[in-house]
Amino acid sequence: MSESETEIQESGDEISSPKSSRKKRSLAYQHFDYEEESGNYHCKICRSKYHKKSDGSTSALVKHLRATHPSLFNAKNATLDGFVKTEGSKQVDKIEPFTAAGLRKRIMEVTVLENLPFRLAEKPSFQSLIKYCNSQATFPCANTIKSDVEKLYLEKKIELKGELMAIDSKISFIIDAWTSANQKSYLGVIAQWIDTKWDLQIRVLDLLELEGSHTGERLAVSFMDLLDEYEISSKILGVTADNAGNMNTFAEALERKLKRRGIQFTQENNRIRCLAHIVNLICQAAIDKLEKIACEQAMEVDSDPDLEDADRFSEGVITKLRHGVVKIRSSPQRLEAFRRQCEVMNIKHLELIRDIKTRWNSTYDMITRALKMKQPYSATLQNHAALTKYRLSDLDWSIIEQMQRFLEVRNADFRQKEHLEQYISDEEIGLEGIDSQTSEPSDQDYPSWLQEVAIKAMEKLVQYYPTSHGLAYIAGTVFDPRLKFEWYEASKFGIDAISGYRKRLTEKWATSYKKGEGTRDKDQTADVRENIFEKQLRKMRRLEPVDEFDKYCSEKTVDSSLLSCGALGWWKVHAEEFPQLSAMAKDFLAVAGSGVPVESLFSNGPDILSHRRLNMKVDTVKQCICFKSWLKCVEAQSLGTVVAEKMCGDRI
Repeated sequence: MSESETEIQESGDEISSPKSSRKKRSLAYQHFDYEEESGNYHCKICRSKYHKKSDGSTSALVKHLRATHPSLFNAKNATLDGFVKTEGSKQVDKIEPFTAAGLRKRIMEVTVLENLPFRLAEKPSFQSLIKYCNSQATFPCANTIKSDVEKLYLEKKIELKGELMAIDSKISFIIDAWTSANQKSYLGVIAQWIDTKWDLQIRVLDLLELEGSHTGERLAVSFMDLLDEYEISSKILGVTADNAGNMNTFAEALERKLKRRGIQFTQENNRIRCLAHIVNLICQAAIDKLEKIACEQAMEVDSDPDLEDADRFSEGVITKLRHGVVKIRSSPQRLEAFRRQCEVMNIKHLELIRDIKTRWNSTYDMITRALKMKQPYSATLQNHAALTKYRLSDLDWSIIEQMQRFLEVRNADFRQKEHLEQYISDEEIGLEGIDSQTSEPSDQDYPSWLQEVAIKAMEKLVQYYPTSHGLAYIAGTVFDPRLKFEWYEASKFGIDAISGYRKRLTEKWATSYKKGEGTRDKDQTADVRENIFEKQLRKMRRLEPVDEFDKYCSEKTVDSSLLSCGALGWWKVHAEEFPQLSAMAKDFLAVAGSGVPVESLFSNGPDILSHRRLNMKVDTVKQCICFKSWLKCVEAQSLGTVVAEKMCGDRI
């Protein structure tokens, strides 16, 4: 007898055998088939065999379910959820009974999630597919699907309002404006907060139609109306937006409106500039400056005497590269010629990349790929008379190599000022200067053209990121256990600046979060009030209360290699050790450093508003985009966890 057939003599549910007149109460029978000839039970999932006990006990069957199929075993009611039958050893999901209402709901969800037209259910091919699965199926019309989307949008919005009102922490927001393909303008608003499990939650609040001029004052009015609709204006902590001029006036107007309600919000402390947008502005400024310098030098220096006068091309290096890439990519014949050059040179063929203005890293990608495919790219240009004016000289390639290094953001922490200063400073730097004429390492500083590019980029950085003195920046850095104030010291901030940062954060801690002080604690005294026993014990020990903020700051930073779960994971473990300070950390670590989530939201727009759906009404567009994001909220939570772990970068 095999091990699986061996009787396990232990007490269990005393019930009758299948032939007994007694009622079978054990739910284990739902997952086993009984074979009368052999007297064995066969597991419906894995087909393991167990011999029937003479006393009718099912303990061996239950033990098998617990040990072999633990993920399916529900300890609360001893049932296997979600499975009712098998095909061989394969598990089969429980099939929900078919109903017209169920089909209608799923058609609506598929329509929204996959950006399909509302008339999908009216298409004969779709109906044929569904009727193949169930011949009794009936189908809703397009207007019914549209009506269902509107109805569920309103229901989900009410649910979201209740969820937001129940939050006991602060909420931060990400906003941006978007103009659709049918020339309608929207203001997207996303809320971020950290829940009781220390998971970062990201929710789309709404898409607000913008009419008239997009002034900061109008944006502030629309934003405040939305906060009032959700009844969460008192919970606002930070607002992340791009660097457009109207966002400056928006922050000023929002500050005035919140001040009238007695809500603390200042542009310096609570407005966060999108770092991704700033990086793009810096890099575009650097590229534009390089192009101007290259055009000026083209008039003075004849870098390629082999070219005829008619073939001279006075545009910048990056522009020449871009035009060459576009010319090759736009022609099947030139693409084939490029592939042949790769084969001849025994170089793996990789497609050339074209950059776009709104993504600085696409220019970096274009340069990196061009350097990798330099030989076949140059040969392709050389062999086509119409493309010779886009050829790059050795000096051009040297400039491109240095621009690649310049555009690279190291360590993914956006320390742009330090990165730019190394190209400007006269002090010794880690990377040796490259002589602009010989392209060989030398003891000189970086060439003058590269220093000019760095200066222009620095000017753009100072313009859009003038200071990091805001409270949201300070708290977001200090409350990362990998950074704390040590990050400022390692980044060579002055002693006075660091002392000022500590003072401001200490004041915020004392006035808004520390026990017995500030307005926040008055609402949470039940959670933090010491009981009589604790007070008496402290008195007996003659110990002064330890300030949580001082204790946290005095402890050493955590090595990044030992913190795989990110800053939020650390606070989740240490929340009981810092019960009040963790509330402050929860508020500030939810502030977004970039507007990526709202940009991702807008990326759905072109899919929804295809060229055949440009007549879609504003409300319908809003409902589809928002409802889709709410249906996919589980995926958004997973994204939020990744963002939370990466948002502060590694410890220096």
